[in-house]
Amino acid sequence: MRPDTDAVAKAAELLSQADNPVIVIGDRVGQAGGAAELVRVAEQLGAKVFASSYTYSEVSFPLNHGQYAGILNLNSSATRRQLADADVVLAIGTNVFSSFLYVSEPFISHGTKLVHMDSSLKEIEKIYPTDLGIPCDPKAGLADLAEALDQEMSASAREAAATRAASLSDATRQAREAYLQRMQNMGDSRPMPVDRMMYELAQALPENAILADEAITSRNSLLQAVEPSEPGSYYAIRGGALGWAMPGALGIKLANPDRPVVAVVGDGASMYTVQALWTAARYNIPVTYAICNNRSYRILKVNMDVYLRGMLEDNERDSEYVGMDFATPLPLAELAEAMGVAGQNVEDPRELRPALEKAIGSGKPSVVNVSIDGSL
Repeated sequence: MRPDTDAVAKAAELLSQADNPVIVIGDRVGQAGGAAELVRVAEQLGAKVFASSYTYSEVSFPLNHGQYAGILNLNSSATRRQLADADVVLAIGTNVFSSFLYVSEPFISHGTKLVHMDSSLKEIEKIYPTDLGIPCDPKAGLADLAEALDQEMSASAREAAATRAASLSDATRQAREAYLQRMQNMGDSRPMPVDRMMYELAQALPENAILADEAITSRNSLLQAVEPSEPGSYYAIRGGALGWAMPGALGIKLANPDRPVVAVVGDGASMYTVQALWTAARYNIPVTYAICNNRSYRILKVNMDVYLRGMLEDNERDSEYVGMDFATPLPLAELAEAMGVAGQNVEDPRELRPALEKAIGSGKPSVVNVSIDGSL
């Protein structure tokens, strides 16, 4: 479905006049094959690009691009801060903006204009007032928008966009350098910080590896370490349900037999569909599962913390996380062995990279159960 020509022209006019445009994307961009078109539009505008947390399950924009700004946490007031300075928000292929928890204040400021381009017609103006809604295939819409921006943007607008892009890229480069320096200076504490787990995982991944991500509360650390940049190299769970990655990674491997597949899964999430290990053993499907074992249902703790301390501003009571900690760590390596899958427990961060390289290179299904720090 191609976009209306007049609507695209209006969007180009609105965006070309913006002093601080922001782009928010969902996975319908990647599903439409519009990643290259999205990069072109983002660079034309010099815009920050955010991913929407509940509708971003595959690569729609390279995470190592200088204008990528991270994932919007749609359960947090941090999202309002991330979008506060935007005068125009361009939402593409994403819900705008559905949240798992109650949100007392809108994420978009009153003076911010919203342009929503999407193939899902029911999502346009579903929650937020929309200044310009454009029903279309995201790839086709972005291609037409790029052409319209070429015609609409003045020399001064192009210069301002280039300046914004350079500033964003410089800040991204500095942040990356600081991150790598921090990782290289990190000690060998046990249980290891989740950042250390993901850094070692990134070092162990073959260049053509595919990630299946159900790391949940460890997701930001995973994406910071790996920075997936190619469509087809990363898939993640959508929405709030759990249990996708254990069997989903097997499907990804069957669809990509010549590429290594690594599933990064929380210990609690793995238990929803842990029987997938038997399928992996029965049919010898060589997926490596890296388990983030923090000995708890940490996502429940995080959501409770947001609710009590974020939503209820005046609440000062001390609360316990009832039923959210495991009395003993889940023995997932041993459980894997019982189902016929090679399993290994890793506590020492110095042992993690070689353990992962061995598992990935074995050509057999395997579980690497990694003990990480799960404190809030």
